[in-house]
Amino acid sequence: MNGIGTNVIAVLITCYNRHELTSNILSKFLLFSDYFDLYIVDGGSTDKTREILISMSKSAENFHLILEQESYWAESMRLAWVTAL
Repeated sequence: MNGIGTNVIAVLITCYNRHELTSNILSKFLLFSDYFDLYIVDGGSTDKTREILISMSKSAENFHLILEQESYWAESMRLAWVTAL
């Protein structure tokens, strides 16, 4: 996790084992990362998703990555929300 963001807009995303979809969406979001903070929670992916997220999180200061184990959607969204606050 990179720390608390400074923008007014926070985008909250959760993912689990969706490396292609996640990579495609995040590459678009990162084009405009100066305008918002992105909080993404990986719920314990076992495919390439975690590696992609770790790599992409290094490219933007406003990218806040939370890595969890066996976290379902509701808990992942709660973690993203609490971190963004």
